[in-house]
Amino acid sequence: MNRFVDPLIWILAVCTAAGPLALTAHGQITWHVPSDAPTIEAAISAASEGDTIVVGPGDWSPPAQLEPYNFLGKNLRLVSSHGPAQTSLVSVSGWATFPVVRFENGEGPSALLEGFTIRGGVTSAYANTAGVKISNASPTVRGNVFDGVKALRGGGLWIGPNSSARIEDNRFVNCYASDQGGALFIQDASPLLRRNVICNNRAFNGGGGISIWGSTTGSPTNAVPRIEACTLFGNSTTPVHSGGRGGAIHIGMWNGTVGTQIVHALIRDCIVWGNTSANAPGIAFHSSGSLTIEYTDTQESWGGPGMLVANPLFRAAAAGDFGLLSGSPCVDAGSPASPLDPDGSRADMGAVWFCAPPAVYGTGKLASHGLTPSVGWNGEPSVSAASFEVTVQQAVPQRAGLFFWGATPASTPFVGGYKLVASPTLRLPILQTDAAGSASQVITIDASMLGARRCYQFWFRDPQHTDGTAAGLSDGLEVTFCP
Repeated sequence: MNRFVDPLIWILAVCTAAGPLALTAHGQITWHVPSDAPTIEAAISAASEGDTIVVGPGDWSPPAQLEPYNFLGKNLRLVSSHGPAQTSLVSVSGWATFPVVRFENGEGPSALLEGFTIRGGVTSAYANTAGVKISNASPTVRGNVFDGVKALRGGGLWIGPNSSARIEDNRFVNCYASDQGGALFIQDASPLLRRNVICNNRAFNGGGGISIWGSTTGSPTNAVPRIEACTLFGNSTTPVHSGGRGGAIHIGMWNGTVGTQIVHALIRDCIVWGNTSANAPGIAFHSSGSLTIEYTDTQESWGGPGMLVANPLFRAAAAGDFGLLSGSPCVDAGSPASPLDPDGSRADMGAVWFCAPPAVYGTGKLASHGLTPSVGWNGEPSVSAASFEVTVQQAVPQRAGLFFWGATPASTPFVGGYKLVASPTLRLPILQTDAAGSASQVITIDASMLGARRCYQFWFRDPQHTDGTAAGLSDGLEVTFCP
């Protein structure tokens, strides 16, 4: 918990002293918390339109008697420096009526909340949301984890009228609503929900994962929320409540009264599987509006183009890994009109696109010591893992060599063997094989490599080879860099 400093006192102090603030060419400032500003609320108060606030690791929350983080109509970027695993925005018991973060004053898409875990709960008299509340604003909420937050409606996120917010690449887990929308509640709004994992959330009445309402007056609405490339798994309504509807998604009134909620919605490229409810365990639609659902794998049968009712074959759903196994029916089964996956293939269904594991291909050249060198790998070629190793075994011991790589495989005759990487190629640093003929090279991964393919091969000196080339070659290793 961070000691509260009155924002006005702090602003006066920073205006009279030179601080280590980063000023961009456009006059926008990057504020670092706690080095430039002692608290998040102090930074928001002092920041101007277009500024960025970078929050250091830790659990952050203002005193219970103060309203939580309000963007105050400013299009600010509130981001963490070390990601959601190390940086939390935490609600406290004194917030009986406040969310953790609030957007309500016309903030637009450049207003950004990114890289936090949002957790905690409110008092038993649940407020409308304990996570993030959006109304009359259209910010971007990206790359956060909503963990165990509670509310009356919308435990993780509440989106109200006049909003076209973008909710992207988040994870909602173990959130609870005492009425509807365990993870998200949407009312008379047109947000885009894309690439979110929504798992193991619960609501008492309807929409264990998502609940969507129309206008509070029951009049027609032009709002059309879009749920695209999301994975909804393990969500539920309370088992003891026989009237519960829509374990994953509920659209309209939870009690099935069609005429009182005129709602329109679009669901595309999603996986809705393994959810439970007394009525309609997957998706429930009780509205005189319209539901367009297509290219989605659901646990109940729905009409529409590209629909599936099939086990999606998650890698390890129980462990929270919703990547797809090879052979999943959801691979390359998304809408042909959707953006391609990062590896350039047709869109998959669900929030986590299929990423092929590394694969050895081709044949290495038999070396002078009678063995054929072979490549391999250690670790995972994952952006979240940051690095992995390519390895070689059975090369000639105590010889200089190097890995080289390119974007595509090949099979071109070269120094008595085959060059298995198409030109152009890049060389990595020179290595020395050990006494067993092994070597390894660490590959540093950054976000720009997501979805990229690389093919690796090892070349080494082999002066005793009878073909006179004095060179050896391994087989090839094809790698796709995954999330």
